[in-house]
Amino acid sequence: MSEQRRLPELPVLGAVSAAPISPSSLPSSRTAREKYGVLFWLGLAGLIGVILWVGWFAWNVWSMRDVWRDVFVLFDERSALVERIQAGDRLANDPRVTPAQIWEFVFRKELPTLARWRLAERLGAEAVRGDPRGFALATARSPNWPDWLRAQFARALAEAAVQGVTLSEVGLEEMTDHPDPVTRAFTLVALATRRGADATAQANARDQLHRLAADQPFLTRFVDCLRIVLEQPDRDRRLQALEDAKLWMRRGHPDSASIWEGWNMGVSGLEPINEPVGRSSSNLKGESPSRERLRRSRTRMGDDHALTHLVGGWENDHDARSDGIGLKWVGLVSIRQVCRTDQPESNAIVSCR
Repeated sequence: MSEQRRLPELPVLGAVSAAPISPSSLPSSRTAREKYGVLFWLGLAGLIGVILWVGWFAWNVWSMRDVWRDVFVLFDERSALVERIQAGDRLANDPRVTPAQIWEFVFRKELPTLARWRLAERLGAEAVRGDPRGFALATARSPNWPDWLRAQFARALAEAAVQGVTLSEVGLEEMTDHPDPVTRAFTLVALATRRGADATAQANARDQLHRLAADQPFLTRFVDCLRIVLEQPDRDRRLQALEDAKLWMRRGHPDSASIWEGWNMGVSGLEPINEPVGRSSSNLKGESPSRERLRRSRTRMGDDHALTHLVGGWENDHDARSDGIGLKWVGLVSIRQVCRTDQPESNAIVSCR
């Protein structure tokens, strides 16, 4: 064959070779908005919402850093007692700390007593409003409470009654015969000012407060404040009288005065009072002061085989629930607490831990 055989040309290849395709002639791809439609905007809004929520949470954690620091110092047994007490004082003054959190702090027996006292002082009508009946029953029936703590809870009940919180007689009637006169007085005011109280309850409260001041003259100023609560129709004036009674408790209540000994409320909060040289510094603990200050070294081996070396002084903690010896810090001397808890817990509604 004289001519070389050639394959026939394909039409497609011929068209391509004849007219090359330019990028501009290709159909344009769709954007993400065109592909997903409204789902694109929903996803974008959700992403922005998550970023804002995480940022809001981070900001709240950062803005609460001073609260977390005070909580840590309050519970840190290695911190100085002065610092722990002042941390509790700052928490008591901080409106960001809720009544539920304060309730939890108040019953921690490992915390300094003065810090617990200041935190309990913060409790008021808001703490009662959630469960008035339970609050009253806990105040009346919980055993092993120190007088200062029960008096603070009775004060909160009186404040709640003045602010219009509905209180029942259950629990309140049980505290009208309490041996602590301050607790008894606040209970009478709560019964006389609660919603639905009649004239008989108010007259009974006035008579008993009058007899209380006559029998115990140191309560005169305190009773005068409570009389204003009973007689004044203006609620703001009555709340101010309750505030004056609360401030009186710091130095006037027998069980509270010993706790406040060695401390004073300054402009920036609690401040320890500088004591003369040679006087015991045990009051800086914020605890009940020792009735007998001993300057000696003492070594004791108890039945629980715990060895304690004590220098400075010791006291039996009246606030502790044990049949052993409750030893604490005295001055700058480290003392280990030795307590035996052979006695079982009682059926307490709320019990100090």
